[in-house]
Amino acid sequence: MQGKSLSVHNDVLTPFANGLKDKDKKAGAIYIAMGNKFFKIAFACKNEPFKIG
Repeated sequence: MQGKSLSVHNDVLTPFANGLKDKDKKAGAIYIAMGNKFFKIAFACKNEPFKIG
């Protein structure tokens, strides 16, 4: 579960998680949101479009 790992080890996304906690979101929803945000950042940083194979 990448979201839980991100919430523990990633200092950059911690303010994002804290903002969701302040909005009374459940832990599972926060983990999913953090994982989605991480993937959006990762794919935005790639120079090539996603290729299969």
